[in-house]
Amino acid sequence: MALSKANTARIKQLDNMITFAEHIHRIQPIIDKMNAIHWKGSREKFQAAHQQEIDLYYTSRRILTEKHGVKKIDILR
Repeated sequence: MALSKANTARIKQLDNMITFAEHIHRIQPIIDKMNAIHWKGSREKFQAAHQQEIDLYYTSRRILTEKHGVKKIDILR
């Protein structure tokens, strides 16, 4: 049974959403550690060392909430 174009597009959208959620889940400990650092210099060093992960985390959250309409992102650990 062949999938329609609409079904194929929806499957692709859901796969992307799962990928973004996996990024958030994987990077959440780094964000928690960054948020626990209160000294400006130490926090900036930490951010510089993990800039790619931090950018990916915030991009994934923004895409899920704004583009896909996800209201709440629960991280299960």
